[in-house]
Amino acid sequence: MKVFTSSLAGAGAVAACVALWLASAGAASAAPGTVDVAIRAGGQGFGCTATVSNLGTATAANVVGVPTSLFAPVSPYFVGTLAPGEVRVVSFGDCGVYPIPTTIALLTSSWDTNWANNRATIS
Repeated sequence: MKVFTSSLAGAGAVAACVALWLASAGAASAAPGTVDVAIRAGGQGFGCTATVSNLGTATAANVVGVPTSLFAPVSPYFVGTLAPGEVRVVSFGDCGVYPIPTTIALLTSSWDTNWANNRATIS
């Protein structure tokens, strides 16, 4: 019958491996940042504008402004990728010519943490 014994050196190596694993698990679980795209109505009449911004701390990829109003006289607008803190003024065309207000909703392929500020009515 064989009996295996453990040396203190072996126990120290195991403890070092466990400590390294715990440190790497903690680093991997750190929050990578948040995306919060927002839209605010701009001017009126020909060339209606809106201000689109990323209020979060992570990049917002593939941001698109999509009209949600019934019979909206404007097309979707591809805003692109917004870095954290980046702001762009975009034009949705001649939305003020028609008597119908146009509501624009922002969509992104990144996970947006605050959908409450993703809609604006431009007229």
